Amino acid sequence: MGSWTPAVKRMDGDKAIADFGLGNSSNPHQEFLLWGVELGVAGSLLLVALLLAMALDARRFPVAVQRATHTAIAVTTVACLFNSSLYDALIGDYLCTALGLLLALGVQQRATAAADGAPT
Repeated sequence: MGSWTPAVKRMDGDKAIADFGLGNSSNPHQEFLLWGVELGVAGSLLLVALLLAMALDARRFPVAVQRATHTAIAVTTVACLFNSSLYDALIGDYLCTALGLLLALGVQQRATAAADGAPT
């Protein structure tokens, strides 16, 4: 964990500094591993709990929003298996924004349906 950048700099010298910058920070290219190393086993469980909580919340939404939210959660989970998507990739910004918008849409549509008297 975290040894990739210093090892490359030691072998490549100035070329690696141009590629990586002056610091030694890096990421493991796996979000679950990153959370596990930074926060222990509880960190990885916290990430799983976060994804699971969003999936369970989405079950109360209208079917179209529910499916879209579950798809976004699945995409986020798969992306986190292959990169530190939430930590440093621009796709993490997109995924977090998309999930937030989908959750807000589901809450709004559920409230609108309740106000109209439709079963929720």
